Amino acid sequence: MRIAWISPSPLLPTGLGKVTKYLTQGLMRKGYEVIIGNPHYAGHPIYIEGIKHYPLIDASHIPRFLRAVRPDVVVVYASHWVPPYNQISKICNKLGLKVLYYVTVEFSSVSKYFLEPLAYVNFISTPSNFGKEVMVRHGIPGERIMVVPHGVDTKIFRPFNAKFGGFEDYFFYGMVARNNLRKEFPVVIRAFAQLPSEVRERSMLYLHTSLQEENVSWSGVLRGWDLSTIIAKYGLTNKVLMPSEGDKWWGVDEEELAQIYNALDVYVHASSGEGFGLPILEAMACGKPVIASNNTAIPEVVGDAGILIPCFEEDMETAEGFTVATTRIKPFTEAMARLFYDDNLRKTLSQRAIERAKQFTWDKAVRLIEKAIHETLNHGRIGMQILKKWLAPKQTPNNP
Repeated sequence: MRIAWISPSPLLPTGLGKVTKYLTQGLMRKGYEVIIGNPHYAGHPIYIEGIKHYPLIDASHIPRFLRAVRPDVVVVYASHWVPPYNQISKICNKLGLKVLYYVTVEFSSVSKYFLEPLAYVNFISTPSNFGKEVMVRHGIPGERIMVVPHGVDTKIFRPFNAKFGGFEDYFFYGMVARNNLRKEFPVVIRAFAQLPSEVRERSMLYLHTSLQEENVSWSGVLRGWDLSTIIAKYGLTNKVLMPSEGDKWWGVDEEELAQIYNALDVYVHASSGEGFGLPILEAMACGKPVIASNNTAIPEVVGDAGILIPCFEEDMETAEGFTVATTRIKPFTEAMARLFYDDNLRKTLSQRAIERAKQFTWDKAVRLIEKAIHETLNHGRIGMQILKKWLAPKQTPNNP
């Protein structure tokens, strides 16, 4: 079977790139022919790690790519509601191609921008039960959705001794994520700033991200935080470590990332929503006790291996019409202080984290995505009925 896989590059040091790498290589080992449509590459098709890559710089390249590849099925793993990815299912429908969308759901409710591209797909997979529940609640039939959790390579992400050079005597909290508004770095920074003075003086905060995200969303809204301003505001300039400029842009390989996790004493992750939470899982595999937001897919990953922090009762609206949950800061500070003082609790959560991480394997993820691909071949498109809420006639005095 020939699979056209459209996704950000597997060479990118992000969750999207990493998941693409493990799933496409796993499918290749099972005998499938996989060709990647890569929006982060321009030029002639090239081979990267045994897989042929075609450039997809804009939406006009998508039909040309699909006609050149002539796949049996198309798999899309991307922010499917953002251009040009929101056009792929319509293009596949016009070309008579079956399409599977691997969809992450980071929101407690979604909008028509999220749903419309899904009307043209044949089947959907998602990394969490939470994501499936949200889509079913918005009108997508549950039998058209399969949960395919991500995995972690425990040969790489495992416990070992590591330290940040020059800071060996400090207790380290840390968070790994791209700098966008959904990753609530300000919550972590403020929680650290509000720690008891004794804890704060003996601790450091490591943020594996960039100081400011320069990209904007399709709506023109800045997607990232100005972390330098926030760090300075709370007087933490000498208490926060961040990666070098080179690492910020090029990322680090998984072995070096495992060293970063292992140099931490506690992994902290504040987020207004996660489709899965791969850095949380990687930190757990390294034996790190976790403090994380109690929302979206995060509890499915953490289980009883960490401390889940409550969010505000009312969700917030985004510019795109989605809703997200904001993490409370005071309970975050209290959990950080508790793990600083309670060595036995850290050891207990560390052992639970290692054992829980073993439940998430890439072999299992490959088997499930393979099953989802075969389900895709057996279904017609989902259909526009999932948009009936937005397609219904408006109620007016003349149109009761």
